Amino acid sequence: MRAGILLFVDDLKPRYRSAWGFDQPLASAGLPLEILRARLARIPGIDEFVLLAPAGELTEPLISQARGLGIEVDIYDSSCIQSKPWSASQERWQLESDLGADTWLGTPLAACIGKHRWDRLVFVPLSNLLVDRRGVVESIQLHLREGFDATFSEDRITGANWAIFEGALIAGLQASHPDIMATRGGFAWALREPLYPFKIGEYHAPRNRPRMPVDLRLSGKRAADVFAKCGGDMFAKPEFEYLDWISDSRWEEAYLDFGPLTAYIEPANICAASCLHCPQSTLRRPRGFMASGIFESLSEELQKVEGLRWVFSGMGEPLANPGLGKMAERVKNRHISLYTSLNIEPPTAFPWEVFDLVRISVDALEAGHFNRVRPGCSWERIEAFLSAEAVRKAEAPETRPEIGVSFLKHRENEKSADAFLRYWKQVCTPVFRQKFFIWPTESPPKKVQWFQILGVGEYLGLGEYAGATRYTPLKRRPCLHALLGMHVLQDGTLARCPYDIEGKNGWAAEPDGNSVLQAWKGDEWRSFRREHLEMQFPAGSPCAGCQDWYHRE
Repeated sequence: MRAGILLFVDDLKPRYRSAWGFDQPLASAGLPLEILRARLARIPGIDEFVLLAPAGELTEPLISQARGLGIEVDIYDSSCIQSKPWSASQERWQLESDLGADTWLGTPLAACIGKHRWDRLVFVPLSNLLVDRRGVVESIQLHLREGFDATFSEDRITGANWAIFEGALIAGLQASHPDIMATRGGFAWALREPLYPFKIGEYHAPRNRPRMPVDLRLSGKRAADVFAKCGGDMFAKPEFEYLDWISDSRWEEAYLDFGPLTAYIEPANICAASCLHCPQSTLRRPRGFMASGIFESLSEELQKVEGLRWVFSGMGEPLANPGLGKMAERVKNRHISLYTSLNIEPPTAFPWEVFDLVRISVDALEAGHFNRVRPGCSWERIEAFLSAEAVRKAEAPETRPEIGVSFLKHRENEKSADAFLRYWKQVCTPVFRQKFFIWPTESPPKKVQWFQILGVGEYLGLGEYAGATRYTPLKRRPCLHALLGMHVLQDGTLARCPYDIEGKNGWAAEPDGNSVLQAWKGDEWRSFRREHLEMQFPAGSPCAGCQDWYHRE
């Protein structure tokens, strides 16, 4: 029985994040190839150690490095690989992972298996520098003991995962479904769906899940910076262990110091609606639109942050700001979302094509109930928009945004929540529920591409809790809103989170005369993040008794 470890490099060209050159060293830890070779070489039962890389000028330095290190290289031609629709890519949905949905290439993998006559393969993306020897060895033992066809690591942060495949599994899929195997992400979809009753195993440790579900693949400067600062003496040694590193390296602070992941922008705190249990009508701060100068300054500076996502939302209708279109176009080279209730008629020339996701708040299933829970909004306008947008999406599926509807669950509508879910499950199947794969790839888009139910908030105690039941987790975790987001109110105030709707606990747009990025990296903001990481809040902190930290979009 022959087995190999395959270090895989894809040639995916991301739109919003930079690509990282794997031929670059990571400070004193060395080259990515050196790091993984040091950890994974000479594992008992493994016969060969191979790099599988795409042909082309960009990978020639990496291929030369591999050969200089004594690593055998297989080169594949990606021109025969079919790309997925943009609407089915993880980057489009801001839900990237290392489970192969966009990256694994089945046909080159099958060719590699056949060339080396492997009966078994340990598949490690070269971007995943947090894969550890102990985990791989134990997962191989599990795979063999249980007789799995494929085994996946689970509960690990993105950038720490690998997989084990039986050679017969890959050869069989290539023989029976060459078209799917030749489509980007098709192999991962065939296993995760799965197409056949494969025996799938999991090597996992659910009690050790990372506190922040972020991406630590070596796919940009942020991850490289984290590894350079927090790698430690053991990073490039066989004794490196993922669970120790994720718990003890203080990687979270270095990751967060690099900059926010999401900029939440409030274009306006004006709204024509008076939806039940929305605190908008009780706002004490002056009403108005975000000045163009404030956004221009913010956008110019935050463009420096790698992979930043922009969300236009807040305590008002974003479309009420007549300059929203120009604001969105200023950052059109980034991932952009819009949360709206459409209580303002969108301008005819509005640049919908620059948005990735548009979420429309409905909170009901039919017009009569909608008018009771969302007075001031227009069911007819939403219906007309969805119908017209469905036509536009069908005509240009790759340039129009992914449209979703949301249901904010509270006492007055909770009895219709199940009906809402049942209806939309019949109307659409979100592509992320299908493992980010559409087959055939030219399948027409649905009228609505996604739907969700949201939990009602308390907004730091500013209003009465309006939920039918209170969800209280057994153990509090660090608040992702406070740690990962920059929340900018209409007047430029930097709020601490989306539930700090008055901005009482935030900072001015330019704290102490510094830029917003200087402030983010400064002592006050770092101290605030450390409070959440250590779960130790000073007396009087609004975060100490907050009930909204667990809400996720």
